[in-house]
This record gives sequence, C-alpha cells and structure tokens, in this order.
Amino acid sequence: MDDTNNKQEERDTNQETTNQELESLNQKVLEYEDLLKRTQAEFVNYKARVTKDVQDIVFLQTKVIALEMISFKELLLLSMKNEEHEETKKVLELLLEKIEGSLVRLRIEKIKLNEGTPDYNLCECISTVQTKNKEEDNKIIDVLEDGYLYNNKLIKPAKIILGRLEE
Repeated sequence: MDDTNNKQEERDTNQETTNQELESLNQKVLEYEDLLKRTQAEFVNYKARVTKDVQDIVFLQTKVIALEMISFKELLLLSMKNEEHEETKKVLELLLEKIEGSLVRLRIEKIKLNEGTPDYNLCECISTVQTKNKEEDNKIIDVLEDGYLYNNKLIKPAKIILGRLEE
C-alpha cells in the first residue's frame, strides 16, 4: 500500500508541477501578447507620425516654391499695368498664364474674399479707412494683395484695407 501511496503522491507532485509550469507558460503567453499589442500600436503611431512629417515637408517645400511663383506673378501683373507696348504686354500675359497654370497644377488656390467681414485667419489688415457709411464698418474696402492656400492651409495671407466707422 505504501507503494501505491508513493505512486499517488508522485502523480500528485507531477500534476502539481505540470500545473505550475502550465500557469507559468500561460503567464508568459499573456506577457508576449501584451508586448505584441504594444509593439503593433507603437508601429501604427510611428507610421502616422512619419506620414505627418512627410506631409509637413511637402507643404513647406511647396510653400517655398509657391511664394516665389506668386511673387513673380505679382511682379508680372505690375509690369503689365505699366507697360505701353502691345507686343511686350502679350509676352507678359503669356508668362502670367504659364505661372497661373503652374499654380493650378500645384493645387495653389487664391483665397476668395467676400466683400463683407474678413476672415482674420486668412487676411492681414494693412490699413484702415475712416468711413461714414455704417455698412462699410469692419468690412473689406480693398484687397492690396491676394492670399493663397495649399490643401486648405494658408501659405500667404491676403493683405486688405478695412473700413472703420467714424465716430
């Protein structure tokens, strides 16, 4: 009987050891699953961060190019206003069309300003003009320079003159 008890104790001990090993392995599996989930989440965050960084770089580079093109466009417009020779005006108009076409291809949009109240996120008030007309108070009187957007982000604010009611 002693032999049977020893075998039973041995089986119980083996069972207990196996249960402990199983529990230890289950714990390790849970730890590895947690580590895997965290690593996957970190990778998703990393991809999102890199994508945003690339978009920011593209925006900044496009902005630099667009600002140069817009500056050249404004110079062409000024030259066209002051040019007297028709042949030279035609050449300037052709250059202006090319620049405007390039801006369209780069998805650079001119800010559409209402003649009403300005959006100060898109405009820069350069000056104010005193007005007696109450309807012109805090309204755009004139646009000195056009503003531009790229992917709905401001690259150049419009420069405006704003009306102020005389007191």
